[in-house]
Amino acid sequence: MSERNFSKALARRVEAARRLLASAVIAATIALATCAAIAQTPAGATTQTQAKTSAKPKTPTASPANPESVVATVGSRSIGRAEFESRYAKRSEQYRTHSGSDLAAELVPIARRQALEGLIQAVFFTNGDFNQARFDAAKNTRPQQFAYAVQQIRVELGGRRLQQQLEREFAPPEAELRAEAEQELTRASVSLLALQRGDFAIGYAEPREADVLDQYRARRAEFMRPDRARLTIAFIDTPVLPDSERSDPAKARAWSERMRAQAQAALAAVNGGASLEEATADFGAPRRDIDVTRDHFPVYWRGDERLNGLVFAQSRGAVLSEPVPAEQGWLLVRVEERVPAHVDPLKDAAPLIRADLRERARRQTEEQATRLIYQQMRDSLRTTAYRVRYAVTDTSTLKLPEPGASELERYYRAHLAEYSTFDPATTSVRARPFAEVKSDVRSRWMRERRIVAAREITAAIAAAWSQGKRDRGAESRAAVLRDVGPVVPGAAADTDAVGRAVGDSLTARAGALGVGTGLSPRGPMVFHVYQAVPGYIPTFDQVRRRLAARRDEERQREEERGAHALFDRDPSRFRTGDIVFFTRVSIAPTDALNVKLTRAEVERYHQEHIDRYSLRETMSARHILISPTGPGPEADEKARARAADLLRRIRAGEDFGALARQYSDDPPTRDNGGELGSFGRGAMLEEFERAAFSLRAGEVSDLVRTHEGYHIIQCISRESAFAQPLAWMYANVASDLARERARQMAKARADSLYLV
Repeated sequence: MSERNFSKALARRVEAARRLLASAVIAATIALATCAAIAQTPAGATTQTQAKTSAKPKTPTASPANPESVVATVGSRSIGRAEFESRYAKRSEQYRTHSGSDLAAELVPIARRQALEGLIQAVFFTNGDFNQARFDAAKNTRPQQFAYAVQQIRVELGGRRLQQQLEREFAPPEAELRAEAEQELTRASVSLLALQRGDFAIGYAEPREADVLDQYRARRAEFMRPDRARLTIAFIDTPVLPDSERSDPAKARAWSERMRAQAQAALAAVNGGASLEEATADFGAPRRDIDVTRDHFPVYWRGDERLNGLVFAQSRGAVLSEPVPAEQGWLLVRVEERVPAHVDPLKDAAPLIRADLRERARRQTEEQATRLIYQQMRDSLRTTAYRVRYAVTDTSTLKLPEPGASELERYYRAHLAEYSTFDPATTSVRARPFAEVKSDVRSRWMRERRIVAAREITAAIAAAWSQGKRDRGAESRAAVLRDVGPVVPGAAADTDAVGRAVGDSLTARAGALGVGTGLSPRGPMVFHVYQAVPGYIPTFDQVRRRLAARRDEERQREEERGAHALFDRDPSRFRTGDIVFFTRVSIAPTDALNVKLTRAEVERYHQEHIDRYSLRETMSARHILISPTGPGPEADEKARARAADLLRRIRAGEDFGALARQYSDDPPTRDNGGELGSFGRGAMLEEFERAAFSLRAGEVSDLVRTHEGYHIIQCISRESAFAQPLAWMYANVASDLARERARQMAKARADSLYLV
């Protein structure tokens, strides 16, 4: 920073200090007026502003009753609420423009106070100059407040004098402060961009910025992102409709109407000021962070096009004005975030475009190098090629006449076992009626007949070609009939998958002339190798794989030459540290079968390691977890109340698994009816385990509190600890003891060699 600029900055600071001292006389007066104004401000005004900035307002708040009420009086000057609110709104909008977000709730009172202070301070200044007349008027109008303000100033000036004295005694020298200021003002921020070495391949042209921009303009449609919304969804579908009633249309329709009525009641509560979580607390916690687009909604969503469009017309935090039908029940939906359709910005699209351009440059460079190799090797590639014709019958498109009723009946009876199931209730085999499975019988009959017909067509074509003839009728029924060549062994006969299959078959025949059959991706295939073409020079595409292998060999040789040159220029770069050569003797344990043991030793080992050969106490259980929806005792009490209600319903006879699937807040077990499987001691949380292992089979626990929330546990079965007798485990125990003895013997031998 230059001396002149520094002097200007210092002068500005001195002038600011002078203005601060000049206005100190009125500072306390402003503070007193501000305090009085805030005291006069109706609570609803502050509450309203806080409600606007709060993430989840619980209740709506009313606007001030009288927008023209006075919020502050300074001398004869009155500041109205409309003026105050206008100034605060302007300051809030400026903050939102600069920061991109609303004021935090805790900053709202401070911002409102600052807005009021600015209005009061403006009373004493005209075009930036202090107005003595206004000040005298305020002083004479309210002498008591002025006297108090003077007293406050005396206290403040005393503090400033003490601060100045401390600065004179302990502050660093001016030169040091100047040097530090210059260092702070001349400091630069450096941003680093980490790049991967693999992104910059040697030998390929790096994309230019102009190329990236051209691609970005040409491929804008590729980077178009659709409308997207992030939702919170509450499910209104309790009590769960039993499976036995779902098949009854009347009962299912009546249940759906009841659920719709409950959804409408919850929506009315939301419109009345309750949050979505509060209005739907009886139905379980809502699912959060559900991302949707206009053409992609969750599988359980049954909203029509109008409702789907309504999602993308809502503002942030708004709840849809009507329930949405679901696969089962109804949904209440809150829009947490909405991102309109847009094109990815260049900074996001550029990495992909640059990678594509690099890959394109790599392929182009490799193509040129490979074609150069082809020109160099062209004459040496001469070989014997073959002319081939082939036909393929497509089993998926082959047209057949519809089967008659008698044919389907015979097929059904011939495959009756595949349409029969065992009925454990009657311990008999039950066959599904023909009318019930008729469509499946027809599909299977048609599929099998197509396979048989395709094989017959292929066989007829193969028989004609083997005799040097052509069966035009059979060939007309083939999906593919082509004559290709010359074909080089090892190369595809054509560009599609069938051509590759023909090429593989030709390679397997080692160029033998004649007719062959096989399978292709589209169905049965027949081919005829009918002519050899000696001295044929393959095309570039026919030997591309061989040329690519040759290119890889050349690249490896180039890299090896480059590595040798790098090493020769500076071998010291590759110097390693000291290398230690040592001799190691390994003592392998004796084979356990050769270790002699007595029965007494095996029995003693079994007793000493009884835990290893015992079954631990285990149990299987299921649970329902109700977690608080937020911090604080209020959320905890709501979770406890919900869990207590579920426990009451379980003890009243409702199905535990159905309630777990509906209400549990434990995603890994919820869909499985809350089942935890089998577990032993030490696998669960301490409080959970203590309560679970105190239950007998079939019992349900009281509410169990853990840091996850409130649990309701039902014991399904218990298995007590069981020590297996030695007679059952003798071979295992003896084997374990023998291996341990073998290791001990090997260690003792190694120790003796070490001491030699």
